[in-house]
Amino acid sequence: MTLSVVNAVSAVSVPASSVAGALIERADLLARLDACAADGSSVLLYGPPGVGRTALLDELARRAVAGGALVLRSASVAGEVQLPYLALIDLLDDVVAEVEGLLPEHFRLALRMAMLRDLPPPDAPVDPLAVRMAVVEALRCLAASRPLLVLLDDIQWLDEASCRVLEFALRRMAGRQIMVVAAERTDEAPAGDILCLPNTVDLRVGGLSEAGVARLLAQRSGKDVTGLVLRRVFQATGGNPLLAIELSRACQDDPVEDWADDPSRPLTVSRRLRGLVASALSEVPPAACHALLLLSAARHATELPAAALQTLRHAVGGRIVRWGPDGRPRFAQPMLGEIVYADAVPDARRRAHRALARLATDPVEQARHLAHAAPAPTAAIGETLVRAAETALQRAAPGTAAELLRLAARHTPGDSTTSALRLLAAAQHAAAAGQVDFALTCAKQLLDAPAADVRVRARLLTARVLSHNHPDKPALIAAALRETDASDAAICSTHVEAAVHALQYGNLAESHACLDRAQEHVAGDDQGRLEILALRAYLHLLTASPESTAMFEEGRQLSVSSPVDGAAVQVRRGLATAYLRSGHTRQAMAEIELLRAELERSGRADAACDILHIAATIHERAGHCAKAQLLYLAAADMFPLTETGVRLADVFAAAAELNTGSAGHAVTLIEEAIGSIEAVGDLAWLSYAHCLRGRAHLIEGDTTQAVQHLGLAASLLRELRFHDPALLLLDADLAEALALTGQTEESCAVIVEARERAERHERHVVVLGLDRADAVLTAVSDPRRAADQLRAALPQSHPYPLEVARSQLVLGKLEHRNRRRASARTDLRAAGDAFRHAGCTPWLSVAETALRAVDPAETVLSTIQQEIVDLACAGLTNRQMANRLHLSVKAVEAHLTRIYRRHGVSGRLALVQFYGD
Repeated sequence: MTLSVVNAVSAVSVPASSVAGALIERADLLARLDACAADGSSVLLYGPPGVGRTALLDELARRAVAGGALVLRSASVAGEVQLPYLALIDLLDDVVAEVEGLLPEHFRLALRMAMLRDLPPPDAPVDPLAVRMAVVEALRCLAASRPLLVLLDDIQWLDEASCRVLEFALRRMAGRQIMVVAAERTDEAPAGDILCLPNTVDLRVGGLSEAGVARLLAQRSGKDVTGLVLRRVFQATGGNPLLAIELSRACQDDPVEDWADDPSRPLTVSRRLRGLVASALSEVPPAACHALLLLSAARHATELPAAALQTLRHAVGGRIVRWGPDGRPRFAQPMLGEIVYADAVPDARRRAHRALARLATDPVEQARHLAHAAPAPTAAIGETLVRAAETALQRAAPGTAAELLRLAARHTPGDSTTSALRLLAAAQHAAAAGQVDFALTCAKQLLDAPAADVRVRARLLTARVLSHNHPDKPALIAAALRETDASDAAICSTHVEAAVHALQYGNLAESHACLDRAQEHVAGDDQGRLEILALRAYLHLLTASPESTAMFEEGRQLSVSSPVDGAAVQVRRGLATAYLRSGHTRQAMAEIELLRAELERSGRADAACDILHIAATIHERAGHCAKAQLLYLAAADMFPLTETGVRLADVFAAAAELNTGSAGHAVTLIEEAIGSIEAVGDLAWLSYAHCLRGRAHLIEGDTTQAVQHLGLAASLLRELRFHDPALLLLDADLAEALALTGQTEESCAVIVEARERAERHERHVVVLGLDRADAVLTAVSDPRRAADQLRAALPQSHPYPLEVARSQLVLGKLEHRNRRRASARTDLRAAGDAFRHAGCTPWLSVAETALRAVDPAETVLSTIQQEIVDLACAGLTNRQMANRLHLSVKAVEAHLTRIYRRHGVSGRLALVQFYGD
């Protein structure tokens, strides 16, 4: 079947974030659908109930209609499978009047009778062949004037009569503008014999990732679902969108404290949710119920008893249990396991865990089963859980260690101090794993602990994971400062946290003062020294002090023997940032990639998002835009798992778009994020968001909007007292946008002030950008002088390759204005090559547009002119060309003059060089 509907279906795609109820994590599937459209394939989408097949069909229909295609659609249901021609009626009912007048009379009558518009004569049943041929002719008529998209949902319930008619008709649509997309509800592979069409591609629609589930739930409820609730929803549903939405509604009714008290407790499963997945459980024989409970309690990590395995294999159907390649059973839908576990009485659950504890060989799983099997707390189980937590940490699983330590705290009867220390450790490991709600719940239970150090550490941990403008944060820090009985190490950490809080509000002087007070309590505490050094170096970095790099390097040496957490991470991320802003991109990349690898090995998620963002920035400035895009998207995926309140996922996604995507899409994403950042009042992220939006507008050529948002970003940085000109590379873009909008005095002021800061702080890496902006400003009155100055300023190499490419882009535009077309062409090609090599598609598009302006459509040569060019490049003289082409010499000269003028070259040598390039 030939398909040319791709232009109508795929080329009009709209950025997902701009569509209400936008699809999440379906870009790859949509791209594959577009590819199938391009090569003329039919498509079968298959997957379990609730996975989103119908949502994909909705999106295809929306795109097709927007592109001018006609959409025919049917949705079959189980109760109507015996009704003949019902799907055919759904498909053609709205368009039959358009085509029936074009059909032969006997075809028209057969179609009308099949669609129940006319009654057949009592003694003359509907002719099946006439119906099929009528549908063939109807589809050909409909596809004659526009592309046609046929969508068939839930074909497992497609009535037999419609199925046979559609098979017959669609096989005869070769060469027509028709695409067929069917959807089948199945937990396994598609049946393959429902609707047999030639050249069909099967595409499985799977579940969402954990980050995708987070975005879906935020989109549907307007609330962020994170931490324990998100993890349990994802694990229980396997990322199935419909099940995730239903389960999250029930889960959000439960207090987070209940989840933290026992993260593996049974879920609340609503009646509606049971109706979606649990019908198969009614078929389970009573003898198999215990085996299913064992399977639900085992978490796939513990081997089941042989008798249970035999029962599952012989007494339980494939709708409930499947067997993996490793020979182990698993629930066909994870939610079934949650329902089985929730429905069991507590004694039955304990018996199941007791049996599994005897079989478990893994110390972590054995400890977990022992804890859930115990009817009351015991000290021995508490010790076992602590040892298991140590094993989990060695396996880079801080989240698992947090769960085990929380259970260990409960299994510490009669020892409140030990219990508090175990609960504090649980909170700390939960925070490291990005489980903010778990960490907060554990820490809040310790605010009145007997030991002063425990109270202080609990308050500091709570303050750290709260947003910086949370109303409780100042009181928590103040209460920690009043704990005079705490150790010097705890008091030192408290003053450091107070310094961080002051920095978040731009009070650098108070931040330094807090660090001075912290220094008084360091004594021989290397960890305290490292905390102070990390933050003081960062303060110097923000003000672009040359001392910052040396301070970070000192901290790097001090952190060699420290675990990869807290201050050690801050020192090393700061060192990478300092290297980057000084122009040492290779050192910056080496440091950040080493830190990323160590964090991955440790399993820590609390700093991973920040490190990914810094790594993306480093690769972006090093001219590795494809790599930067992947890192920004990884940060966007991770963000919903670690924090709430600010839509930084959209900020990172916008940054990814500015590397390898669309400036317009970046604007859409950042618009949605700025409001949430303003609500939280985070000025640092707000300045970054406005900078990204301003840069996107500059790429699009909307200089007025660029000035507005770049100006806002600059004002926010001044308010925060962040003076480093290499922080966001903002000044050059702002000055350029101001000059392009005619605000020359303001542009000049920005350039002068930025040059002074660059000189004062030894940020020579930003000078080329300022030279570029200066050239745009000078060009307002003297474009020739501007081009000459910028050309003289271009370096042979630069730490930030895109800065060179952008300067070449500006230079090419200036040379075009100066009517130096050969130079313009050379500079714009160099810029385009640099952007292409970096993978920077937004700026590449700008360079290609500028190059087309230099060589507009009228430069296309006539046949005789092209022959003259070919002969000139071959070295023939004018007379030789005249003889070869049977023209006069003067005619050849006249043609050459026109060719020189069109290409902006000065003579034959330049023409040969032009075509040689």
